[in-house]
Amino acid sequence: MFGALFKAIRQIGDRRLRGVTLLMILIGIGLHVGLIAIANVVFDASNDEDWSAVLGKLGGFFAVFFIPTYFYPSIVTAIFETLFVERVCVPVESRWYPGRSPARTAPIREATWMAIRLAVVGVVVNVLALPLYIALLITGLAFLLGYAINGYLLGREFYEIVAVRRVARVEADVLRKRYRKSVWLAGALIAFLYTVPLLNLVVPVVATAFMLHLFEHLRAKDSAAALLMLESTRIEEGAS
Repeated sequence: MFGALFKAIRQIGDRRLRGVTLLMILIGIGLHVGLIAIANVVFDASNDEDWSAVLGKLGGFFAVFFIPTYFYPSIVTAIFETLFVERVCVPVESRWYPGRSPARTAPIREATWMAIRLAVVGVVVNVLALPLYIALLITGLAFLLGYAINGYLLGREFYEIVAVRRVARVEADVLRKRYRKSVWLAGALIAFLYTVPLLNLVVPVVATAFMLHLFEHLRAKDSAAALLMLESTRIEEGAS
């Protein structure tokens, strides 16, 4: 898994990725500014009543950090998924997996639907988990819960982004379920990277390349296991 991540990071300086990387940095800065502005609105609104001033300050302080941290990944990934996936996958495949036939490109309608689904599900799940976040805030474990929840969401979404380019959705789902722990851990790692200042601006580019490498590894591993099982079956049948 870490080998796949290192490959993705090593290629971030590829001239073919510079344009999309710069665009993601600009989009990321804009989203951060917008989300922090929303958090500040929540903060200001929470101070309307004198009796709730203390709670309002605490809630506003939490919101300023919570909103960008937990909603940014879903929103920026949805934007990236709709517009820029191929601009990352093609250079990565060209460098590491040459000779492959052209991948299936998802129609705009399908890509948009997947992006909207990610954004909506990500926001809704994090809102529903808000009481748990608040309860765990004093223990310092709120971030771990965020990594677990967003790890599942981001792992699945980035996996689907790259997998359906090469295999049918049914086959992609079977492979994901077979290696669900690897996909979830990869998603948790992506969620962690989203919380690293500055680095989080280029995470969609790194995460897409990372998951593409992981998908190819899992697919090769699965094929090798299937061949080994087939060979074992033939040996058993021959012995009998």
